[in-house]
Amino acid sequence: MKNLLLSAIFLILILPFGADARPQKYKKPLPFKYDVRVGVSGVPLYPELNYGFPSDIETNRLDDMYNKYQGDKFTTGNITAEFNFAFKKWFTLSLGASFQNTYFNVYDPRLGLVGRHNDAQFSLVPQARFFWANINYVRMYSSLALGISIISDGLYPIFQIAPFGIEVGKKVYGFAEYGFGTHYIGGGIGIGYRF
Repeated sequence: MKNLLLSAIFLILILPFGADARPQKYKKPLPFKYDVRVGVSGVPLYPELNYGFPSDIETNRLDDMYNKYQGDKFTTGNITAEFNFAFKKWFTLSLGASFQNTYFNVYDPRLGLVGRHNDAQFSLVPQARFFWANINYVRMYSSLALGISIISDGLYPIFQIAPFGIEVGKKVYGFAEYGFGTHYIGGGIGIGYRF
């Protein structure tokens, strides 16, 4: 009887310590805190506003026959590099930089080719990305960006909205998105790495 009583007292004294040794319920940490992305995206808007879209309608005025004119226009698109900070499973803040160059030949009706016009644009683009679906290896998101562009004739504010984007993969992933704004119009694709 004495042994049974001592065993019961011992168990009562040890029980609180045993309860503390049980695994605690806690929030699962994010699998990746950071990621880097590189990609290329659609047609930059500022050069298009300055020099016209490729489908601009030619006028038939007589004095246009003697003015300089531009040839076909080419662009690299926005080539972008980003560093992303994952704060929550549903929210990432991105710091990005992008470069693009738009160029075309300039012609004189009498002399022919007289030069080439280049319009380089460098942009700094902080961006908030909101993930609204996260299923296994697929994540879908929307994003909003505000930043500045440095173009040959000055500084310009830029904004960008991507209503739909998708990432496919885990540590290494590919992404595609559709966006519009003063940074670019159209789609963007690229690759990223989480760590």
